[in-house]
Amino acid sequence: MKEKPWYETSFDEFYLDLDKFAHSPEGSRKEASDAIALLGIRERSSVLDLCCGQGRHSIAIAEFGHEVRGLDLSKRMLDAARAHQLAAGVDVTWIHADMRDIPAGLELDAVLSLYQSFGYLEHRNDDLEVLKAIRAALATDGRLLLQVPNRDAVAKDFWQSRFTLLPDGSHLGEVRQFDPASGWLRLTMTIFRDGSSQRREFRIRLYNASEIEQMLISAGLRLVQVSASLSGAAFNLDSDRMVVVASKVT
Repeated sequence: MKEKPWYETSFDEFYLDLDKFAHSPEGSRKEASDAIALLGIRERSSVLDLCCGQGRHSIAIAEFGHEVRGLDLSKRMLDAARAHQLAAGVDVTWIHADMRDIPAGLELDAVLSLYQSFGYLEHRNDDLEVLKAIRAALATDGRLLLQVPNRDAVAKDFWQSRFTLLPDGSHLGEVRQFDPASGWLRLTMTIFRDGSSQRREFRIRLYNASEIEQMLISAGLRLVQVSASLSGAAFNLDSDRMVVVASKVT
């Protein structure tokens, strides 16, 4: 029996456990606000939060008055998203699907892929298929916002391992491996708590800005802007992340 891809099994209670330490509601709301401002979309726009996880950005965008859909492959993440949505009292449509399988006919004003999820799939062509699916889902004047790690910065200042004390007194160990030929970054994360440990492996294919631009062109999208952050900071070699805004070529 073929082994499931890592991204079908790793987004579970382990990930939710870490996520509560990594992101605050206030921080998620600020990120969502900055993303919407950077895109420059009008009020009550139709927005897809691609690979939405537990919906921290989807819900914040809905609170700003937009029509929001959140798509994710993990049923556990979507269950958490629905619970958060119920507590927030906003309307969000949740879609259980692979990021390559965005439903047809949406005519979206914006697609957002925030934090990092682009690059999880097995092959470079899979990533290209994601961009093509995004283009097909966008309205004529729709825009994409794509946030990804910056390969150049990761390679330039590479760290292999680190150990972090978490707020609840447990410890997080992280070990990274980077293959410059394929672009794969492998991260093994281990939580040590109460004399026991839990481990998960995560992988992402990294790209630099010029590679992203070429993929956008191949998918029928046009690069509009590259920033270092959602607030629009200038992008350079040392930027940990890049935030790409692209439009649909018609």
